[in-house]
Amino acid sequence: MKFLIPLTLSALVASCAAPQATQQQVQNLLRGQCKDLFLNTSLGSYQHVVGQISGKAVFAVAEDKRTGAQKCGMGRSNVDVGSQAWGLAGNAVSWEQLESIAIARCEAIRGVSEPCMIFARNNEIVWKQKVNVDFK
Repeated sequence: MKFLIPLTLSALVASCAAPQATQQQVQNLLRGQCKDLFLNTSLGSYQHVVGQISGKAVFAVAEDKRTGAQKCGMGRSNVDVGSQAWGLAGNAVSWEQLESIAIARCEAIRGVSEPCMIFARNNEIVWKQKVNVDFK
């Protein structure tokens, strides 16, 4: 019976891990602290919130074009605007709210003068992707 608890806990942590394809993209695009922050699966982390049924998370990044240095920030439902603070379920939090939180946290970090942009919504990486806007 004692061995079931660690086994169950390790299974829960593994279920929070980013999908393999996302992990590969992150390995190619993020470095250092930003990569660690995105892939972290501990309680309340980015991947932990993404792995919850009603979890939403947004990750923002800025990269210095000259040095390659990065800074980042995140916004997470159920943690940053969770039920305790606002009385909202995680899925009631809008993507726009989380994007604002992630960008504000990213911009608060010094050292990279480039503006922060959205890197991912949950595990869908959108950074450096061209958006096709069709005006009618």
